[in-house]
Amino acid sequence: MDPEKNPPQTQEDVLRAASATPAAKNLHEDEPQVYNVMPRLLHKNNVSQPVMEVVDNSPNSIDGLQSASPAGGVNFIKILKIAILTVAVLGLGYAGYRFGPKYYKQFFLASKTAAPAPAQTADQSTQSTQDQVQATSSPDQNANNSALPSDWLKKYFGVDVCDKPTECGPDADPDLDGLTNLEEYQQGTDPNNADSDGDGLSDGDEVHVFLSNPLKKYSNNDPKYTDADYFKGGYDLTTTQLMTPDRLLEIKTRMSDKGLHPPTIATLGDALQKIYNFGSPLDTSGQQASSTPSSTPDQALDGFEVTPAAQQDRDAQRTTTIKNIGIGLIKYYDNNKSYPNTTDFKEMYDAIRVFMKVATNPQDPVNKAPYVYTYAPSAAGDDFTLAYYSEVVRQTIKKHAADAQKDKATEEAAIYDDQRINDLKRLQTALLLYSSKQAAGNQDNVFPSAEKYKTELLVSGDITDIPTDPKTHNDYEYKVNDTFNTFTLKAVLDNPPTGSTGYLCNQLNCDYY
Repeated sequence: MDPEKNPPQTQEDVLRAASATPAAKNLHEDEPQVYNVMPRLLHKNNVSQPVMEVVDNSPNSIDGLQSASPAGGVNFIKILKIAILTVAVLGLGYAGYRFGPKYYKQFFLASKTAAPAPAQTADQSTQSTQDQVQATSSPDQNANNSALPSDWLKKYFGVDVCDKPTECGPDADPDLDGLTNLEEYQQGTDPNNADSDGDGLSDGDEVHVFLSNPLKKYSNNDPKYTDADYFKGGYDLTTTQLMTPDRLLEIKTRMSDKGLHPPTIATLGDALQKIYNFGSPLDTSGQQASSTPSSTPDQALDGFEVTPAAQQDRDAQRTTTIKNIGIGLIKYYDNNKSYPNTTDFKEMYDAIRVFMKVATNPQDPVNKAPYVYTYAPSAAGDDFTLAYYSEVVRQTIKKHAADAQKDKATEEAAIYDDQRINDLKRLQTALLLYSSKQAAGNQDNVFPSAEKYKTELLVSGDITDIPTDPKTHNDYEYKVNDTFNTFTLKAVLDNPPTGSTGYLCNQLNCDYY
């Protein structure tokens, strides 16, 4: 820059030039909020840009800067202030760049004034609240309007998409425990197992009647007593004390409203009548009515013993009969690919008689309405409904093909388990006979090695064949210790007693383990 052609401007010149620009008139409209260049300086409602001034490089200056001069020379203090202000602004700019995104929404957006919302009518307000509730609901709560998850269907029904709504649909109850499939999904219970935790109470009765946990055998974490033990004795799970009259009335009322389902009925047994008077109507005061009004079920029992024990015995007979007939129907279907196409119970029974394991009386013990057995096939012939009327719970109990399939599997498991137990006992006897022949001197027992025990037992003649598992056809587990004086035989069972997994024999005894 040539000082002679472009003399330094005074502050007054700069202010006078700035006041003539359009930018000065719209200062507050166009002024940006954050700068990334040198800031503009305000002075008496005018704006001035920092002006590059000529630096005197004469020997009289200090570091190229002249001392302050009222005549218009470079003012050192002024330059210093501008430098400090520049550093400050640059620092703020960096801070905004570094930390601004983190707090932008919290401080800047929140401070923006929103336009007032239009007033809502009462109906709009209610709908808005409902929408908010629906939006915040869990998937389980909204699942009623949609299909059950494919992975859940695959796990329990072997399909990705339900093709039989009466079996795997949201409203179906294939295990007849009082919970729909949708409720089973929400509760985390097994839709094909009426008693998911094995405490003797159906899942639906735990959820709707007793308010206990259908996934915990010991809802109060006391391993000595199951949930069924508490309710069978009339005890409150939450207090571990006898139920108060109010608590007892609550359960009686829910029993009356919801009914009960297997296996609850069999598990509670006498307690249903003695404690809960289940099956008799409640009076208006909340106490059981002193007498049961005359009804068709009661009239049908004229001439029969009606003590709780007698009624339970007849119900047990009905349960066994329907179970056996259901298994016979499954075997009939396996052979004919369809169930008998008739609604006549005796005609159906005659058709499946050849598939029955044991002879069964096809007539109800009372055999007067409503105490009669009924049978009805599905229209497609791939399902059926067997039903009987229970004296204990005063309601119709129904079974379908899916229930009969489970009964058949349980029956087969019991047959297999009995065979396994008998096989281990035979092997134990043969091993003890073998030992008695081999022991000498001060030896008490001598058993064959694991590698040779089958061969040596056969050679000894103490057993004619070496049995294997009736289902897998694998050898039973046989182990002998290093000194050959003790052994163990093990078999895994399909349906072992609660708390065990199989059956074990050694040189001393046999028992579940």
